[in-house]
Amino acid sequence: MPVAGGLYDMYQGALDGNGWKIGIGAAMVVFDVVTGGEGTAAKNGGAEVFRAVSNAELKSINELGQFTLQQGGVESKYFAKSIEDAQWWGQNLYPDGFTIVKGVTTESIGHFWSPYTDGLGAYIISKEFLPKIIPYRP
Repeated sequence: MPVAGGLYDMYQGALDGNGWKIGIGAAMVVFDVVTGGEGTAAKNGGAEVFRAVSNAELKSINELGQFTLQQGGVESKYFAKSIEDAQWWGQNLYPDGFTIVKGVTTESIGHFWSPYTDGLGAYIISKEFLPKIIPYRP
């Protein structure tokens, strides 16, 4: 049950049938990026992506209003194609808690898809394209 343009309620437990309730830890919240609600980017030829982030990265997103790269770090960011995949990444990268942030772009990102990344696949977004992935800021 998507909520247009805002925070999703936090849920404990398993994924429900329509994909919007997820098993989460206390620090996990899902953001809806698109003011018009679910699917708007895809309908316009773009894409919706999901990223599990640490508390530090979430703070940066909230302060700057965009995804950024760490100075001296890798020159790309990895995004999942589904909430479930982002949850898997979060559980494996951040066992002490994480947040899933939904991003959207109106442009095609298929050329960034890497199908063999950690057995799930990931969009590996370059630093040049990263500003075109827009996170939701509550």
